[in-house]
Amino acid sequence: MPVWAAFQHLDPYRPRLPIGGGMGPGILLPLPIPRPDIRSEGERLGYRGEGLEDFCEIVEQLDHALIEATARREADRAKASAKQAQQRSRPQRR
Repeated sequence: MPVWAAFQHLDPYRPRLPIGGGMGPGILLPLPIPRPDIRSEGERLGYRGEGLEDFCEIVEQLDHALIEATARREADRAKASAKQAQQRSRPQRR
């Protein structure tokens, strides 16, 4: 639980990459939490030595899973949006 709580604590401070936004709403894709930030949080929580390295590795793995899931979800959302736009732009047959 302390690792999950630390991950949630660090998440709002992660860098984000703005994508799109021209004619429609853009998205902010999460970028990895910088390792020095993860390490600092681990040290603040009292992790040292091998325990600190384990903490950093676990948080980085959680981070990677979140980034991958977010990218997949946003890609699916963009595909659905493009499909809807394409269907709206087709002339109606009578």
